[in-house]
Amino acid sequence: MADRVFLCPGMAPDFIRGIAVHPQMVEDLLAVSEVPAEQIEAIAAAVEAEVGFLGEEELTQLVRTVIEDESRASSVVSALYNLQPQRLGQVVEMLRGWRRADRRNAEKFSDQALAELEAKLPRLIRDYSVLKRSRKARRLRSILGNAVQGIELICDARPVFNDPRDTIEGLIPLTTMKIVYEGQDEETREVEVTLTREDLDELARNVRKAQQKSDVLDRSIAEWIPNGLADSEHRHNDEHSA
Repeated sequence: MADRVFLCPGMAPDFIRGIAVHPQMVEDLLAVSEVPAEQIEAIAAAVEAEVGFLGEEELTQLVRTVIEDESRASSVVSALYNLQPQRLGQVVEMLRGWRRADRRNAEKFSDQALAELEAKLPRLIRDYSVLKRSRKARRLRSILGNAVQGIELICDARPVFNDPRDTIEGLIPLTTMKIVYEGQDEETREVEVTLTREDLDELARNVRKAQQKSDVLDRSIAEWIPNGLADSEHRHNDEHSA
């Protein structure tokens, strides 16, 4: 979902007035225009009925209960996840500018499709409390520290040579841990550290302790605030071992 581009509050005004519309955005909005009105209403009612927090995975599951087609469902999820009611007018105006810029664009996104979109977007994109809470949780998560995008553990062996450096006398097993993260400036960076077997054992012990503490926090939060656990997203970071 990170590669989907929609009009957001932070976008520059020149982009809103221009015609450089991302192709995936057009595809998503076209797909939304083709969703039957009764399915739009069913999805909206289901989202409005949700309590607590709703991550991308849960939102996808909810939409798929109404729309079987995976591609169309993905477009609807993208719209729900990225668009806000107060920005719909700007979305439509940007789309109109894009259509006027090239006859082929107008053919791709017909007048009928645009009319359908204008009628359906306000029915789909509403001021859902569950999504407002989820967006706030995402924002709080992103402004505190750096967000991990991936972790890799690579095991190898480093040779020990004799003084003339013509014979390998032994091997030292080592593990390199590479962490890829997104900084506060939204730039992706990575850091690598070399771990000995003792380091790995200590890391494993600390991970088990952290998991136990996290489980206790999950249970406690569930007791303190029903449906108040906003953790569905940060638990899906990929970890790879090679």
